[in-house]
Amino acid sequence: MSRYLIGILQLMFFALMLVFSSAALGANSTDQLEKQLAGTQAREWVFQKFDTYMSAGKKCKQGESYRFKADHSVTISRCADGQAQEETMQWSIDSDPLETRLKLGSRSYILKFWNTPKGHFMMLRTKATTKAEETVDKTFRLAEE
Repeated sequence: MSRYLIGILQLMFFALMLVFSSAALGANSTDQLEKQLAGTQAREWVFQKFDTYMSAGKKCKQGESYRFKADHSVTISRCADGQAQEETMQWSIDSDPLETRLKLGSRSYILKFWNTPKGHFMMLRTKATTKAEETVDKTFRLAEE
């Protein structure tokens, strides 16, 4: 009987160790993802390179980029109606074993990173909520530092 009790206690001990170590790894991986996204201070991710006019003001043809800061703010720069516009909001990351989610303001995206010899890339995926909607992937490239 005592051998059986010792076996159960050992099993419970290993289960607790697994729970605590996976919680520590989860926190660690969120920190790593945040650093990959924003660096130690800030990183700019380019969806579409800006094409601007040489004139007074902020006239542009196209462009979109997201500048993530370590203080959890993001500035989204877009060319809309021929004018460069900026919008700043807060961001946060939530990760589980299946996927990583990035929240920008009130919108949520699935976040993926990958590297190739051509650079560092990030994808933001907006999942469709109905069959009539499309899943949208936006692929960004890390701007030259």
